[in-house]
Amino acid sequence: MDINKLVFEKQIYPRHRDLHLDNEIKLNVENVERIRDYITMHKKLPHKITYNKPTHHILDGNHTWEAAKEEGWKDIPKEYLVEVDIPIEKEMWVAAQLNAPNALTFSRNEVKAIFMLYCDKNERMKYGTLKEFSQDFTIPYETLRTWLKFPEGRQDSVHEPNSKDEGDDKERIKELEKQLREACQKIEALEEIAIKWENRPTQCPKCKTVLI
Repeated sequence: MDINKLVFEKQIYPRHRDLHLDNEIKLNVENVERIRDYITMHKKLPHKITYNKPTHHILDGNHTWEAAKEEGWKDIPKEYLVEVDIPIEKEMWVAAQLNAPNALTFSRNEVKAIFMLYCDKNERMKYGTLKEFSQDFTIPYETLRTWLKFPEGRQDSVHEPNSKDEGDDKERIKELEKQLREACQKIEALEEIAIKWENRPTQCPKCKTVLI
């Protein structure tokens, strides 16, 4: 695909949403340089690029796309592309889910900023439901209700301790740790399967028939 057909759309980029201004939303220069070094050394991309078919907006892989452009790539080979077809209203939601595992998890204020873009004070969601947002972003349901009641931040914008907020953060951390443990267990299981496959007999010990 022509690299210029893909679009870095600031309005759906989930990082730094707490800055409020689209002109402040930009890619991390250090990440782009690191990926450029990888491309120069290995002559390939380190990550796939996920984009939305109706708009060609990049949902995941903006830094990889930018690095490839700066390295002079004119086209992105098909094997590096992941195409999805989702409603435009869901783009930031999906972009946030795809971006979260790539680096540090989103800050509390970043998640809050994303949520406030999706929900009005009457709890009407532009996409999805409060429950779905709570589950997908591991934010307690009651915390979302509090954000709606105090959109300017209550305790979020000051440095005074808030025991309930601290409890919410601990609950979120526990959920993320649980997901990480489950992912590690799956990786270990796959590694065991790979080892068994590598060590499998390639020939029948009796009849000498070659085994696939």
